[in-house]
Amino acid sequence: MLETEHQLLEKAIGASKSLFAIFDRIAVEKHEFKDQRRSELPKVILTADGLTTEFKRAADADLKSHLNSDFERLKNLRDSAHVDTLPYLFQKYGWRIADPDDSEKKYPDEAFCDRFRANQALEKPGATGGYLLVKGDLTGIQEYIYHNIQAGKTGGLGNLAKRLRARSTLVSLLTDFVANVILRELGLSSYHLMFAGGGHFNLLLPNDPEIKVRLNMTTESLDKSMRAQFGDRLELIIAHMEIKSREELEKNTSLYFEAVNVERDHKKYSQHRKDLADLFDHRVEKGKRKEIRMGGLFPRQRYLLEIVSTEKLRYFEPEDERDFRGDLVLAEFTTQAHYTLLAIKSKGEAENLLLKNKAEKGQDENIQSVLILALNDTDFLPNDNWATEFDFPISFGFRFLGKNAPTKIGQDGEPEILDFSEIAGKSKENPKNDGFVRLGSLMLDVDNLGLIFSHGIKNASLAQIITLSREMNYFFTAHFDQRAKEQNIYVVYSGGDDAFAVGKWDKLMKFTKTLREDFQKFICYEENKNPDVHFSAGI
Repeated sequence: MLETEHQLLEKAIGASKSLFAIFDRIAVEKHEFKDQRRSELPKVILTADGLTTEFKRAADADLKSHLNSDFERLKNLRDSAHVDTLPYLFQKYGWRIADPDDSEKKYPDEAFCDRFRANQALEKPGATGGYLLVKGDLTGIQEYIYHNIQAGKTGGLGNLAKRLRARSTLVSLLTDFVANVILRELGLSSYHLMFAGGGHFNLLLPNDPEIKVRLNMTTESLDKSMRAQFGDRLELIIAHMEIKSREELEKNTSLYFEAVNVERDHKKYSQHRKDLADLFDHRVEKGKRKEIRMGGLFPRQRYLLEIVSTEKLRYFEPEDERDFRGDLVLAEFTTQAHYTLLAIKSKGEAENLLLKNKAEKGQDENIQSVLILALNDTDFLPNDNWATEFDFPISFGFRFLGKNAPTKIGQDGEPEILDFSEIAGKSKENPKNDGFVRLGSLMLDVDNLGLIFSHGIKNASLAQIITLSREMNYFFTAHFDQRAKEQNIYVVYSGGDDAFAVGKWDKLMKFTKTLREDFQKFICYEENKNPDVHFSAGI
């Protein structure tokens, strides 16, 4: 299989056909789509800091050289780890190239990685040829992040900043984590994940009775685990639509996505199905110290570990909550298997943790698989073969995340999050508060996004919807985070199509202005003059 995937990417890279911006095709109110007005995209490797850079087209030979190098590193992994690693390589190399086998369109705007993902899922229907389009949504995000978060109740502005960081980080990471848990429980690959970001995800599953039963069981288990960890403020809503055939889906893709959103909304706003006793049993108020510790340590972490095991891996947590040397466990779910999400600093730390598991008496067979995700870094594969030392597959990938928090060097020599008064400009170097020391806040989101997805692209294909979703999420995670670093902006939350951030008032205004200019570059506004794609912001 590995050789086949390599050849597919090489063929796509070497093809003369160009990819055109998906944003060109959107027409909602003010814009009339004209097929001849198209924005050609250059072939480039995906990086977190290059989404709006004016790239020159990379030479096919250079792209193939990098691709060959990555596939050599991929061969160092166990064969069983390839299936979960390959989708990330397809994103890295296929986000700005067209499918060479797409002969229908003069101006193709479905990225090769998204078209490949859609086809992989479409080629695995249920026994009768049908599919389940599943919508997952984390509701209560705002209430969860900001509940009981006043400075007087958190131990000062420094702890407030850390607790906000802990909660917003969890919300940002849970979307992908939950989607992966569901797919693993169903025995399906990540190609069935159409999109994850901004607090929601879409899955395309085979429509089989067994899949439905296991989906319901997994959803109930996840709901129970989430309530145990986060209380009743953060809830997972799952809705699904049945689709009879591939032809039916391809004919009415936008309508089915709109319908599953309506079903999700119906569940979200209907009376809660849980009885009072169940709510009471699973409402757990987490300690402040754990949030403060998590929020303080997370900015130092560069990787995530998603671990699937047969039992809870207790030794990852410190024995005493006051012991800050323990590993940073972000979330744990128990369904048929046990799922643990950790944050770590390096691949070397991942190796040490797993060796620690291997040496632990009675623990050597507990871990079934591991996925190591580099945060905002697409150079994610290891340079050696240490991952083959273990009896379980270790896969690798990357995840874009808006996570910047302004820091200073603490007493331990490690980065420490600034409190909000320091972000506003108050410091030991500025004891008299010279200048206008004020904190600003920013909220923004893309306008009419629901309308864009349901009616913005006429006869939209599944791959077009995936491409549009992924592009939006790239901008509001990776690019948003890069610009936030430049201006010392604290990213409370960003992903999908919206964001909330705070910073020194003048830097925040400069940041927002730059972000608007970047967004116009990202959607190729100079070329397509499309006034239907924009975001609104309030400061």
